[in-house]
Amino acid sequence: MKKFLAVLVLLLAASAAAFAYFFGDAERLRQPLQTYFSERSGLPVRIEGELAWQLLPPLQLRITNLQAGAPDAKRRGGLGSIALRIAPWTAIRAPHEPRLWTIRAFTLDDLHYSDGPRRYEIRSFEIHNLKDRTPAPFSAALTYDDGRVDPEHPDAPTLETLTLAGSMLIATSDLSMQ
Repeated sequence: MKKFLAVLVLLLAASAAAFAYFFGDAERLRQPLQTYFSERSGLPVRIEGELAWQLLPPLQLRITNLQAGAPDAKRRGGLGSIALRIAPWTAIRAPHEPRLWTIRAFTLDDLHYSDGPRRYEIRSFEIHNLKDRTPAPFSAALTYDDGRVDPEHPDAPTLETLTLAGSMLIATSDLSMQ
């Protein structure tokens, strides 16, 4: 019985060490993620907030305060936070290379984007159960300001708000960070 307990403790210690190696410091992902998001968006992206792992199932990486484009640029945007739910084995196989991960779900909070006078805001967007070419449930709350000025209320923006929910069909290879 003592040998069994010793082997069990040794296995738990080795597992904890491997887990700490794979998921210890999320900061090492800052530059690869900034490069990935910049390539995908076509704008320079900076992660100005924190990167943190949520290790309890489901495995998730949370990133806060992303900024895209120069502050004075015509096209610019920002994101309060994004949470990426990652298929664990893809993160374990390539812990230092987020381009090789498979995303199973993600949540965006407080996304804003402006293109000249037009302004778009996604207060929240969630999509779950991502599987290749299979409908996945999603929900979103969007706001749009077309930049027009109402002559009766020149200081008030002309906002349109839309709340969506349903299913979305996505090729998950588009989300594999490759």
